[in-house]
Amino acid sequence: MTDSDEKLEKKEYREESHLEISLEAPPQSALGESTVGLGFMSSDEIMNALAKAQVTEKFFDLLVKPTSFKEFLDGLMLPLVQALKCEAASLLEWDKRNKLYFFRSVVGPASEKVAQFQIPEGKGIVGRIGQTRKAEIVHRASDEAQPTGHLSQIGASIGFTSNEILAVPVLIRGELYGVVEVINRTDGQVFRDEHLKLLCEFCAIMAKALEVRFMLGRKAA
Repeated sequence: MTDSDEKLEKKEYREESHLEISLEAPPQSALGESTVGLGFMSSDEIMNALAKAQVTEKFFDLLVKPTSFKEFLDGLMLPLVQALKCEAASLLEWDKRNKLYFFRSVVGPASEKVAQFQIPEGKGIVGRIGQTRKAEIVHRASDEAQPTGHLSQIGASIGFTSNEILAVPVLIRGELYGVVEVINRTDGQVFRDEHLKLLCEFCAIMAKALEVRFMLGRKAA
């Protein structure tokens, strides 16, 4: 074997070895059922990330469409209901002048009837969230409801029972715009911390969408 043949053989060996290393499969432990190749996210984290991306896309799609303010807000609320798989949701706007909350957008049973109600400052779950500015999960909400409270009155008027509630304040530059309530999971299960976290993220995106809408001067009744 000549010197040139030996050098060629060593070069081919190195290339083959490099190729084998490149094609080596990743460790089995990195391919568990609850992980994926990028970021090793759990299945719940993947679903939440996808839901957030879809909601964000919908929010900003609405910003470029010529819609009334009600259509705009209904369009913001609907993807929340779909992403969180809940039976109903509402956005109650804070009326600072009259010291009450009114239903600006309702998605769910008898929405037009629900929209006729108003909630005084500091009353019920909505009033508490408005005062504390802190998001909450309320389990067995019907147990907390007072017979004369808005939750009982609304439920009785439309034949609907609120068992599980997520309630999150919507803040625009630190100022209270309103409160979002999400009611009852469609599978009958309880809301968990990850659902509340996701809704908080949605409400933060909603606040930005509202701010842009107001800056464009397109708020309408």
